[in-house]
Amino acid sequence: IKVKSAPDKTEPLLMWLHRRKLREEFYLALLFHDIGHGPLSHVLEHNEMFVKGLRNIGMADCDHEERGAALIRGTGPIFHAWSSVASKRYGKQTRTIKEIRDRMKGLEKRVCLDAVCYLMTANEKYLELSDHSYRLDLVVVKELVSGILDLDRLDHYARDSYFSGLHQMPMNLRGLLSNLKIVWPSSRDERRPLLSLTPEGAYYAAGLLFNKRLLVSTMFRNTDSVAYHTMVNSALTSHLRQFDGDSDFLGNKCLEVALMEDEELLEALRSSLDSSARYLAQRIKSMQPYMLVKRMANSDVRSTKQFRCRLEKLVTSLRSDNNDGPSILIHYDKGFDSISSDSTPRDWLDASYMMVENEERAPSPLIEHPEYASDFKHLKDSERVKHVWIFARDQKARDAMAEQLRPAKVAGAGSM
Repeated sequence: IKVKSAPDKTEPLLMWLHRRKLREEFYLALLFHDIGHGPLSHVLEHNEMFVKGLRNIGMADCDHEERGAALIRGTGPIFHAWSSVASKRYGKQTRTIKEIRDRMKGLEKRVCLDAVCYLMTANEKYLELSDHSYRLDLVVVKELVSGILDLDRLDHYARDSYFSGLHQMPMNLRGLLSNLKIVWPSSRDERRPLLSLTPEGAYYAAGLLFNKRLLVSTMFRNTDSVAYHTMVNSALTSHLRQFDGDSDFLGNKCLEVALMEDEELLEALRSSLDSSARYLAQRIKSMQPYMLVKRMANSDVRSTKQFRCRLEKLVTSLRSDNNDGPSILIHYDKGFDSISSDSTPRDWLDASYMMVENEERAPSPLIEHPEYASDFKHLKDSERVKHVWIFARDQKARDAMAEQLRPAKVAGAGSM
């Protein structure tokens, strides 16, 4: 990767980082990017009961990046809880984040922890707290760590493609990075650098984006994967609901969950006092996912709010929560309620923010590249569509729900 910091000056990224005294912050942000993850990676990130509990005990920002920042800075309830958990789980001789933080405190003239936290979280409050001499240059580095380029995602897409059996997909990261330049904004008020690609780099970027689509459809939207995601979130919600009457107690239980390992969480759910949580956790352990009844797109719904209300009523009429677990489970994709034909989400390798160099005319967005424009339009349109997934415990529940979702009945109920 190269950095163009002036019209007539382009230099390798590592040289630029060294000159701007940001190399340590860059590497530490990449290293610590995911230390705040709870069990099962991103699966619990948007669980309403889990988030509510963490906020009850003062964790207003509680996604995994912010939890990681709290651990690094040595602040908040998660830091104090982890200090206790780490010694019990791994022994008192184990080196902890606290020791690393204390060592970095001794290097404050060289390492700015607030800068590291900004690069990890993209939260402007850490940028304001930073006293780094090249603080404003952090907006460039942020795009590499947690912005458009997001090196963490480059790594995990390559890794996921391999372990999912799709390792034949061409993930030429070196080809992309060697043809990429970070162009400093012409105005300091812009605060966002551009990512500039050579024509050859555009080829590699387009390939990665289309591979991303294949990964999403085969892995992240795989029916069994979504079923397990829905089951564990339903189990956790049922488990935590027992403690909802006491906000502090609920918060501490959620804090315990945030610091668990995968197997610890499943064991806690299997031994829960709530029967639904126990049932779902046991099915997960036995690798028996719920059956898909139907997947419905928000693009086919006139009002997602009314749709949700009608669907929840329908599910309630069929649901039988007993020792066999809930008969019907529902999962809504993130963004299901916010479909817009005009919105363009700013995402990893966003083709509308990456500029392609051209000797004959001014640089243009990758999304407008003549060779890929039609494909990108299809890709962009497909990414706007979000789904609701309806799952059933067994064939009997599936048949009953499928009957209620027949077009004639749905039409008679209004607009679903």
